[in-house]
Amino acid sequence: MYSSSLALKEDGSNSSGSSTIEAPVSFHIKDSFFKETMHKTREYKGKPNVVTRSLDFSLDGSHLITTTNNHTLQLFSCISGKRKQIIPSMKYGCDLAIFASSRFDVLHSSTKLDDTIRLLSIETLGYKRYFKGHLQKVTALRFPSNQNLGQEVKELGIGNTFLSGSFDKTVRLWDFRTSKSSHILGMDNEGNEFGPRVDFDSTGLHIQNT
Repeated sequence: MYSSSLALKEDGSNSSGSSTIEAPVSFHIKDSFFKETMHKTREYKGKPNVVTRSLDFSLDGSHLITTTNNHTLQLFSCISGKRKQIIPSMKYGCDLAIFASSRFDVLHSSTKLDDTIRLLSIETLGYKRYFKGHLQKVTALRFPSNQNLGQEVKELGIGNTFLSGSFDKTVRLWDFRTSKSSHILGMDNEGNEFGPRVDFDSTGLHIQNT
């Protein structure tokens, strides 16, 4: 497995990257683990031939957003287990979707027209911003998951950022307040059929890519 890391400097300057080669890791979880510790609480049966492409929980855990192959985003309440809203995206399509800092804003990648990432308001159903840069399908979208980011991180504005990876062999760091990526990390993903996968660490100051 090939992995790279990108550290965000405290002075806000361009980040430096490092690469490491790690041995493949494999593990097996016994079926008894799931039977003893996990059980189904809610179930939603969708229409035949409709495939869920992605899902993401809001930071407070109260909502779930999904995307499907029929060009819709669907919002569920994790409290009631019921679907609250169906949001069509017939013009742009949708593949990946994640909640932004607010459970009322969702980032989603596109399957039509181009590979622009779009910030959608669930309340108004209008787009707040478009993030253009990727030239091929977006394979990863990540927002810092730690709600209690330290003051140092907040001063750097990292709470306003998100990550994306693409088949165009780049990982991009974006700022919600602009439409341009602030950092671009080139990747060699030959042989990786799923494209780059990226995430923040628990501090929000480091990025991991595979």
